Amino acid sequence: MKLLFWFSFIVLAYVYAGYPLLMALAGAVKASKRKAETGELEVYPQATLMIAAYNEEKVIRKKLENSLSLDYAAGKLEIMVVSDGSTDATDEIVKEYGSKGVKLTAFAERQGKTVALGRSVGAAGGEIIVFSDANGMYRKDALKKLLRHFRDGAVGCVCGNLLYEGRDRGENLYWKLEEKLKKAENSAGAILGAAGSIFAVRKSAYVPLRIPVVDDFIEPLLVYQNGYGVVFEPEAVSVEKMAETITGEYGRKTRIITRSLAGLPNIAGLFNPFRHGLFTVQLVSHKLLRWLAPFFLIGLFVSSLFQSGVLFYKLALLAQLSFCLLGMAGYFLDRQKSGIRLFSVPLYFLVVNLAALNAWYNRLRGEKMIKWDTKRI
Repeated sequence: MKLLFWFSFIVLAYVYAGYPLLMALAGAVKASKRKAETGELEVYPQATLMIAAYNEEKVIRKKLENSLSLDYAAGKLEIMVVSDGSTDATDEIVKEYGSKGVKLTAFAERQGKTVALGRSVGAAGGEIIVFSDANGMYRKDALKKLLRHFRDGAVGCVCGNLLYEGRDRGENLYWKLEEKLKKAENSAGAILGAAGSIFAVRKSAYVPLRIPVVDDFIEPLLVYQNGYGVVFEPEAVSVEKMAETITGEYGRKTRIITRSLAGLPNIAGLFNPFRHGLFTVQLVSHKLLRWLAPFFLIGLFVSSLFQSGVLFYKLALLAQLSFCLLGMAGYFLDRQKSGIRLFSVPLYFLVVNLAALNAWYNRLRGEKMIKWDTKRI
C-alpha cells in the first residue's frame, strides 16, 4: 500500500505541478529561438469562417452579427454556417443573411460536428479555414491576430484563446492556468489541441475527419504529425458563456473527454518519443495522464485508508476527505446560485476528474458520444 500511495502521489504531483514547471523551463530555453509573429497583417489571406451549428436558433443571429462586424479586409472573409441536421429555426435565420454573403451548408440528417465539418471544408473558398462554435463571440481583432501567423509558410494551424464569462465555479482559475501552460508549450515547440471555438487551419494542411472524434483536439495533432507548425495566439480571443449549472459543465467535460479518448488511435504515432521527443512527453503529460488522474486519486485515497493506523497516512486521508467535503459544499452552494472560491475550486477539480472517470467508462463500453448537445445548462 505504501508503494501505491507514493506512486499515486508522485504521478499527481507531476501532472499538476511538475509538468507545468517542466514546460516553463523548456519554454524559457527555447523561446529565444522562436520568432514571435506580431504587428498588423499586410496581406490578408482569403479566409473562411466555418461555424458549426445544431439547433442554435437562440444564438446564431448574434453569432452572425458578431462575425460580420469583425475587423478584416473587405472581400477576404467568407462566412459559412454548417448546420448538422438542425430541426429548429437555425437554417431559416442563416438564410436571412444570404444577402450579406453568409453561406449555409445544411445536412438533412445529423451526423456529428466533426463529420459535418469534414464534409464541408472542400466547399470552402478560403485558403485558411477558421473553425468556430455558434456560441463563441469573437473580439473584433480576433481574426487579424489569429491569421497573422500564416505569414510563416511552415505554420499549418493556429489556436486562439477561449475565455469564459459568467458565474465562476473554478473554471476561470483552471483556464488561466491552462493559458499559462499553453504559452509555455508554445514557446517549447507546439501546443496540444485547440479550443473548438477559435482555431484556424491552412486548407492545404487540413486532414479531413470523417470519424466521431473531437476535431479541435485531433486536427491540430494531425497537422503537426504531417510536419506543420501548430502555434498558440493568446490575443485572438473568443468568449463563451459558462454552463449555467455544474451538472451542465460535468456533461460537457464528459463528452469532450469521451470523444478525445476515441480519437487517440488516430494519433498513435505521436506517442513515439524516439521520433517526436518532447512533444510525446507533452502529449502524455498534458492529456493522457490528466485523463488518468482520477485513477491515481482513487489509489491515493484507498492506500491512505488502509494505512490510516499510521499518523502520516491518517493526516493524508483527513486532508483528502476535507477537500471532498469542500467540493460537496461547493456543489450545494452552486445549486443555490452562490459561490465562494474556497468551495468552487475543489468543486471544479472534482467535477473534471469525475467527468474523466465517466469518460473512461464510456470508452470501455464503446460509447463515443458522436453528437454534441447545444443545451448549455
